[in-house]
Amino acid sequence: MSRKLRFFKDQINKAGIMTSHTALQPEIDLEDLEIQLAEHEHELIEMNSNSDKLRQSYNELLEFKIVLQKVSLRLTDLEATLDVGLRHRKKVLASVGEHLSDWMNMV
Repeated sequence: MSRKLRFFKDQINKAGIMTSHTALQPEIDLEDLEIQLAEHEHELIEMNSNSDKLRQSYNELLEFKIVLQKVSLRLTDLEATLDVGLRHRKKVLASVGEHLSDWMNMV
């Protein structure tokens, strides 16, 4: 029982909840209290586990977001490079076409 009470005390302190120290009322049945504590302990353990899983999932998603942002920037740079390359190709082909036309007229 004392282990469970320490567990609850630690969880309450971690949550930053202020508690008031009141004496137990004599009509409280310790067996009922122990059963309730066991139920709450189970719930707290499950909540802590879920919180850890959520934190891990959040961190993974945040990492994926950062990767996607970097990939997006890189793709934007590549798109700009391709546009420049295509414009240059078009100019070169036009120039070659003019020279070919001039050459064909000479022959």
